[in-house]
Amino acid sequence: MTPEALEELILAPADPWELQRAFAGLDEKARAKLWPVALRLHRQLYSRKANDNASDRLKQLLAQRADAPWGSSSAPEYRSPENRNATVSVFALGSLSAVKRDGYHYRGDQRALERILEDRRPNWIDDWIDYELKRGFTELDFPTIRAWVKAGVCRKPTAGGYYRQFASHLERTPYPRDKGQPVPPISRQLLEDPDLLEDVPSLFKVETTAFFAGDWRKRNDASDYETWAQALAKLSADGPLDRAELLRLALDGLRLDMKEYHLSGLHSFYVHMAPTPQEILQHQLDYFGLLRHPVSHIAEFAIDMLAKMEKQGALDSRPVLREIQNAFAGKSKGNAIAALTLIERMAARRKGVEVSAALSAAAEALRHSNTDVQVKALELLEANASRLERSELDLIIELESFVSASNRSRLRALVGQAAGAEPARARMEQAPVAGAASEAYFPISGDITVQRVLFADAELTPIASIDALIDTVLHAALRAHAQGRMD
Repeated sequence: MTPEALEELILAPADPWELQRAFAGLDEKARAKLWPVALRLHRQLYSRKANDNASDRLKQLLAQRADAPWGSSSAPEYRSPENRNATVSVFALGSLSAVKRDGYHYRGDQRALERILEDRRPNWIDDWIDYELKRGFTELDFPTIRAWVKAGVCRKPTAGGYYRQFASHLERTPYPRDKGQPVPPISRQLLEDPDLLEDVPSLFKVETTAFFAGDWRKRNDASDYETWAQALAKLSADGPLDRAELLRLALDGLRLDMKEYHLSGLHSFYVHMAPTPQEILQHQLDYFGLLRHPVSHIAEFAIDMLAKMEKQGALDSRPVLREIQNAFAGKSKGNAIAALTLIERMAARRKGVEVSAALSAAAEALRHSNTDVQVKALELLEANASRLERSELDLIIELESFVSASNRSRLRALVGQAAGAEPARARMEQAPVAGAASEAYFPISGDITVQRVLFADAELTPIASIDALIDTVLHAALRAHAQGRMD
C-alpha cells in the first residue's frame, strides 16, 4: 500500500470494513512504513490545521470545517467518516502509546475495529486490553475478549475489569447480541465453556455483580434464570466445583477491603450454601476473626453463626467467651445485644468456671456507650446475681464510670445484692490478713470528737504560734541537711 492509497482510504467516506480488508494482509514492516503518513493525517484532521505539504484534497476538506464549533458533539472530528478512518489507522498501524493517546476518539463500528486488531495481532495487545479494562469504561466486551483468548490472539486478562465483565455477561438479560433469545442459565454457560470455571475464584476477590445482594434481575427473566449463588451451589453439588473451596473463598473474601454491598453478597452466598454442622465447626476460628470486622453486618453474621453452633451444642465456650467481647468494642447496638443473648444462653446451660467466664464477658458489655446495651447486661447479671464471684463483682465496680448516670444506681444495687448488701471491694479491705493477730474491730464513730483514734502516748502537741512554726521548720531543714551529708 502506498502513502497516496492510504490517504485515499482515510479521506474517502468508505465503509470501515473496506479499511479492514485493506489492512488485513500487511505485515509489521509495511505497517511501520505507513504509520508516519497515518499519524500526520490524524493530527491534521483533529486539529483542523493543514500542513504546508498537505494534499489539496485535505486542505479543501479542512477549510470547509473551519467555521464548525470545535469540540462540540456535532463537530466533524467526532462524527466524520474521515476522522473515524484516521483513528482506525492508529489501531492498524500505530504503537501502543499512540493507541492510548488517540484511540479514545473512535466513534465507529466496534466490530470492524476489533477485527482489525485480530488480523494484526500486535505484540502490545495484552497491555492494551489491560489498559482498557482498567479505564472503567470500554467498548471492548467479554465475548470479544473470550473469543480472542480462545483464538490465541491474547492471553487471558487478570485485571479486575475482566472479572466484572465475566460476572455481568453470564448473568445478562437478553440484548441485541442474543437476538432477543433467552439467556442460558449461568451453570449451563460454565459447563459449555469449562475453562471459565478457572475464573470463578476471582469473583470472590474482585467487586463484581456476581454476589450483588439486591437481585433485581430475576423479576423479569426466564423461569430458569439463575443467580450466581444458585449456579455455584448447583455446580458444587454436581461436582465441577469444590464445595469446601467455595465456602473458604467466601470467608476469605469477607476479610478483604471491599464495598459493603459486595461483602453482604459474600456472606449471603455462604448462608445460601447451607453449611453443615461439621463445616460450621471447621470455620469457628473464622467467625472469631470476623467479630472484630469494621462493617457491622459482617460481625453480625459471625455472631449468628456462633449462635447456630451453640444451638447444636458444638460451641467451644472458652475461646468464644473471650472473643465475643469484641462485639462490645463496636458501635452497633444490635450486635452487642445479640452477643449478650448468646452469652445468656451459654450461662444458662453451663456450670462452674464457664458460668464465671460468661458473666465476666457480660460485664464487659457495660463499656458499651448505648444505654440499652447496658440495661441488657445488667438484666443478665441481675438474673445471675447469686452466681457472681468476687472477681466479677470487682470488675462491675471498676466499670461503673462507663455506665450512664441512669444505670449507675442499678449497678450499685446489683453489687450490694450479690455481695450481701456489702460491696466486694469493701469485703476484701476488711478481711483479716492471714497469720496476723486477731483483734477486735470497732467502727469509728461518726462524731470524730468523741472517738479517740490515737493512743495517749502518740498524741501530738499542736503548733500554737508563728514562732513555734518557724522553729519547727528550721529544725526539720537542719536535720534533713545533716542527713544528706551523712548519706
